[in-house]
Amino acid sequence: MLDNFFLFFTLLGNYALVWFALSIAIALKQKQKAKQIIVATVLAIGYSYILTTFFKLLFQVPRPTDLRPLTADICPTDFSFPSGHAATSFAAAVILGQFDPTRRWLYFILATLISYSRIYLNCHHTIDVIVGAVLGIIISLIVLKITANQSKPVANAKRSR
Repeated sequence: MLDNFFLFFTLLGNYALVWFALSIAIALKQKQKAKQIIVATVLAIGYSYILTTFFKLLFQVPRPTDLRPLTADICPTDFSFPSGHAATSFAAAVILGQFDPTRRWLYFILATLISYSRIYLNCHHTIDVIVGAVLGIIISLIVLKITANQSKPVANAKRSR
């Protein structure tokens, strides 16, 4: 029963599509910040993907070997450390939570379920997911700082007109 539950969340995290869809939904509600929301989300997810790919090639940690029949087709065969699902999910959760604080808890629950699904389905070791989540959080905090600094001159220029 839990196999399908966690399989759903793993598939939901594939390609970060759920996070892009959520960022678009938030941007549609907050039209004045729409560009900043979309840019921050794309940057955080993109940098998370690039860095996890780099670290996977650098450390070359093999994935868990005791795959169950359910996960044989779900888990990639590349390296395991760190988890890209966890990195992109937590990166997006921080960004979306910043722009939609009333639903912040929902984004973090979703990120946690997606991340834990990778351990449950035996696609990742626990440390892969923990490091991936921390990496995603750090990346998103940097992205938020950069995008906030870039939007300030624009805001100040509009006020001076």
